Amino acid sequence: FSEQDLFQQKTKLQQAIEKLTSHLDHEHLNFAIPEFKKVVPTTENILLYFENKISKLRLRTTLSFLKLFESENLWSEKYYVTK
Repeated sequence: FSEQDLFQQKTKLQQAIEKLTSHLDHEHLNFAIPEFKKVVPTTENILLYFENKISKLRLRTTLSFLKLFESENLWSEKYYVTK
């Protein structure tokens, strides 16, 4: 990848994360987000929700990890093994 390609992918990812977080911020997730009508919105499940949405971006790069903070002492993380 060229430096420009990486910059574009990073920008695309940042914009998607900002959109997702603003959509979830200060919402009762069980009512506002269809995916959480039957799934408890734990930090782990919210991370999986983010993973699902990010995977649909079809980035040309692969994620190495996702880390979602609910508070300073509460977070969930997932690491990806690439070959």
